Amino acid sequence: MEDQLGAGAVISMRRDLGDLGATHPSPEAAAAAAVWDTTADPATVLHRCHSGRELTEGAYGGFAEDVDIAAELNGSKAGPVLTDGAFTAAP
Repeated sequence: MEDQLGAGAVISMRRDLGDLGATHPSPEAAAAAAVWDTTADPATVLHRCHSGRELTEGAYGGFAEDVDIAAELNGSKAGPVLTDGAFTAAP
């Protein structure tokens, strides 16, 4: 669920993908965007999905704040770059 919402958020916000050469979104991309566009409260969805429940109340509980951070929209201006096996912020 989190992957579909994340992809949908990116696709939905980049409606200008045609300007980059993408003429038609794949059915998977269109479905992900539709899920995002119809989700009023992504944080609640993430907390209620299976992996969200595992992180908040299951065997791996105690990570509710991490789920909240994962649900943030435009929470960071940096993009990760893998350099020598570690992620760093892109320039």
